[in-house]
Amino acid sequence: LYDYGIVAVGSSLDYTFTISNSGEARAVSIAEVGLATHFGFKGGTYPGAGGNCPAEILGNTSCTVVISFSPQLLGLLTDTMNFTYFDGVNNQSATRDVQGTGVMPAVLEISDAPLYSFGTVIIGQAPTYTFTISNTGGMAATGMFIGGLAAPYSFLGGSYPGTGGTCGASLGIASNCTVVVQFTPTAVGTFSDTLNVVYNSGVSLASTDRDVIGVAVLPAAILISDAALYNYGTVAIGSNNDHTFTLTNTGGVTASLLAGSGLASPFDFKGFAYPGAGGTCTGNLLPGASCDIVVTYSPLVLGLTVDTLVIDFNNGLGMVSVNGRRRCPIPAASTKAFIFK
Repeated sequence: LYDYGIVAVGSSLDYTFTISNSGEARAVSIAEVGLATHFGFKGGTYPGAGGNCPAEILGNTSCTVVISFSPQLLGLLTDTMNFTYFDGVNNQSATRDVQGTGVMPAVLEISDAPLYSFGTVIIGQAPTYTFTISNTGGMAATGMFIGGLAAPYSFLGGSYPGTGGTCGASLGIASNCTVVVQFTPTAVGTFSDTLNVVYNSGVSLASTDRDVIGVAVLPAAILISDAALYNYGTVAIGSNNDHTFTLTNTGGVTASLLAGSGLASPFDFKGFAYPGAGGTCTGNLLPGASCDIVVTYSPLVLGLTVDTLVIDFNNGLGMVSVNGRRRCPIPAASTKAFIFK
């Protein structure tokens, strides 16, 4: 019995058999009468492409025939080669049992169908994702090559299968492996790409894809109204002057952990706490949104006073600060008016 082993339905596997005439007379009228459907001569006719057996085999000589196994069904398939011939006296036959198992070709599937989204990513970040590739077919996938990625997408570390990835050039039956893809945007926008796996299925070249998408945005950025320097003007000692400043998030993600600092007497948040009485700012400010803070100037001495309002926040990458200077010139009057007679 000769076993061809596992062969994918739709493909073919050849084997060269040797036929020997151990007698002294010629074997003539050679014919094969047993093979059908899944087994046959390579190319269709005796002795099979690459075989060298003639129509008559001389005594004490050998030659070859090439038999192909081309399964059309799944499962174990059997047959018997039956070579009939005339030995010079009687009709004779020589047989050899053959078998093989028909299986499905290799089929590779990539996880996270039909589309994997990296979501919203801040420029400066470089998130990664691990994709799993599984072989759900009945043959090992060979000659695996994975491509299709272009900046801002790449394999982590620069080459297949990515740092930490486990895929190689082949993937066995019912096995899986991983590749690690990194998204590293350098400009604002939406970026799409396709992870493409090319492989030999055991029948032909095949491929499978996984689309990826990601949106790149700028970090949160807080703009404080009233330019770089706001002048409270002339304020009498003992009185106060309030001003409402508007904070605007001009970035692409939420500014979080907002807080005010930097102020010292005679400047302070109205009511002595951020965001000041009447202010609307909280700890978070959505992209494109605005809110208010109220800062009070309450002079206690004569003279020009300069201070700096600082807004601390997390821009999505870490804690940062933005500031604007606030100024008041010499007050117009002292705390009391005196009349002399």
